[in-house]
Amino acid sequence: MIKAILFDMDGVLIDSHDAWFDRFNAALEHFGFKKITVEEFTINFAETAAKYFPGKTVEEIREYYFSTFEKFTAKIKKIKNVDEILDYLRNKGLKIALVSNTQSNIVENILNKFKIRKYFDLIVGGEKVKHGKPNPEIILVACKELKLKPKETILVGDTIYDKQAAEAAGSGFIGYNVDCDKRIDDLIDINKMV
Repeated sequence: MIKAILFDMDGVLIDSHDAWFDRFNAALEHFGFKKITVEEFTINFAETAAKYFPGKTVEEIREYYFSTFEKFTAKIKKIKNVDEILDYLRNKGLKIALVSNTQSNIVENILNKFKIRKYFDLIVGGEKVKHGKPNPEIILVACKELKLKPKETILVGDTIYDKQAAEAAGSGFIGYNVDCDKRIDDLIDINKMV
């Protein structure tokens, strides 16, 4: 029996692609590197950082990102039907958690900005784990804090990394705009699956 729905944030609850792209180019400029085009950009931070920031550590780049985050929040948008599906899940009695490679303080700021923080029983940000998705650690930490087994949870994510993390943890998976067995193209369709 499913007792909790775990959500990724970026690409599922919010559309942050343009904000991350702007921040990435601002970081390149800050560290003295050439800006990239949107076609070259991928949200998989570690892979992109290694390619475009030679000689810089992921930690150095992240520190710059987080210190300048407020400048970029204006480009972040809420995904359609977020409030409706979160309200539906809450009324159904399910626990709701957010599991994101993004740091918790940034997650909190974004959820508060869009007035949806009230729906979440738990937030597990990237700083609470040693390994981000696709490693299953973040899901396992959430399950432990919720006092649930992974098989009692479903992760809603938008990347193959989310799917791999859910599978490795033993959690169910619903793919938002990502090909998989349980794919949705509108968040409201989660109500047909839980």
